[in-house]
Amino acid sequence: PSNDISSQKFIRVEKPLIQLVGESVSLPDARCGHIQYGNNGSVFYHSSGEHEKGYAVCMSCGRAESMTNEGNVPNALRPDKEHKPIGGGSVGSENVKNCSGEAVKKNVYLGYQISTDVLELFLKSPKTGQWLSDSAEDRIIATTLAVAIRDVLADRLGISSSEMGFSCRVNRDTESGSKRSVIQIFDQASGGAGFVLTGLDDLIDLISSAENKLKCIADCENVCSSCLAAQDSRVEQEELDRKAAKQWLEDSNYLSFLCLPKALQSIPGAVYCSRGPNQFIRRAVNILNSISEQATLRLMLNGDTSLWDLGSSHFRDQIFRWQLVDKVQVELCLASAKGLSDEIKRDLKRIAELDVAIVEVQSTSNIFALMSLQVLSEASTHTLFCTENIALIPSDGWLKPSKNQTWASSLQ
Repeated sequence: PSNDISSQKFIRVEKPLIQLVGESVSLPDARCGHIQYGNNGSVFYHSSGEHEKGYAVCMSCGRAESMTNEGNVPNALRPDKEHKPIGGGSVGSENVKNCSGEAVKKNVYLGYQISTDVLELFLKSPKTGQWLSDSAEDRIIATTLAVAIRDVLADRLGISSSEMGFSCRVNRDTESGSKRSVIQIFDQASGGAGFVLTGLDDLIDLISSAENKLKCIADCENVCSSCLAAQDSRVEQEELDRKAAKQWLEDSNYLSFLCLPKALQSIPGAVYCSRGPNQFIRRAVNILNSISEQATLRLMLNGDTSLWDLGSSHFRDQIFRWQLVDKVQVELCLASAKGLSDEIKRDLKRIAELDVAIVEVQSTSNIFALMSLQVLSEASTHTLFCTENIALIPSDGWLKPSKNQTWASSLQ
């Protein structure tokens, strides 16, 4: 480190590496792609030095300088010379170089990792079925959309957009084998600040508003202070193209496809739900608890009964956690007990002995067939619906969202 302004050095800022293992939920129309989110995302910041050859670091005092362009240790930290300890010694001409160069380790790449909230969007054209690919052009489009979505969310929360970071990564679709660009938005605060995940509350409007964010009153060629660089000047260092991003949305007619499937549209008051069942239950129960309402959780069991596994630890742990920890009355609902195997009947009886109500619901309604669960009280009913009843089969995969399922909620 030096305060000699006559010799300034530029060290390129590396893009952080972001990894997330979270819940995946389809967008309203699965042809538009899906999202993945979680509060345990890993963000790795790293630096390779001025010449991208790493650093020479003194393991005794901590002083560090970039390796030379040839990959050699810089003169100031040569092993055969002593150097001034970082932050140590006197000032001015009395500086003392008394730290041995023998403690210098070369070719060190610096980095640190935080855990935080992350939201990822996997977008594809509903017209062509093609993902935003790994091409240079599509990566620029994905990064531009990440900035636009982040800025819209920051505006809604009334915070600086720099409170959230953005990035783009490339992964491979396991079904088609094609590579795709993934939009990433994350909280800058270690441990997460909850900013990013609030975007799940109205994700469709968030994406729609992002398209408006791509318009510039100054009609700039790329980005400027009148559009995407209005709050965060650092985005001007990124390779962005607002016109290409806007054109991709228009060519794929993307926003017009962001509506519920016809089966869910017929449900009174149904709106797209981007949160998985567990988070939906948690939020509904918290709302009822806040107004001192006793909650009842009604869970639908559906699908091929030959696939039912009522002894699944995942299935039972969930039920008893809601009942014992959250103090919620749990009801398991099935269309009919007729035709159930003796083993299933015995398992249901054991569950009933633990104060879990087993309820037969007689209904031929198409709406009932799509119903996944309800959180009820005397004052309100929160209902969650799903396009796939495979999520309702009691097993290790019970109530686990996937990128092929669309969820909708209703308060009616």
